[in-house]
Amino acid sequence: MLIGVHAFFVGGIAFYRDFFAQPVTQGGTLTIGIVATVAVIVTMILLEWVYIFISEKWLDPMQKSVVKDFPDQKIADQSIGDQGLEIKR
Repeated sequence: MLIGVHAFFVGGIAFYRDFFAQPVTQGGTLTIGIVATVAVIVTMILLEWVYIFISEKWLDPMQKSVVKDFPDQKIADQSIGDQGLEIKR
């Protein structure tokens, strides 16, 4: 989803340069491109926050339960530590 938002933005800038260069208000200096850039950055931050929230709430507990169910198996040489997934070296 992040890649889609970013690709749409970059494609829009490439093909509709004149549109993004227009000011938001008549006679203003703030352009549509600047507003779109801020919107893309905010969208990416929000989507990353949603991913972290989902990961911590559902994915990490599922991972811990799988590791508990197979205590004798080495799952990709990784173990669960206090800080989350840690790679054994």
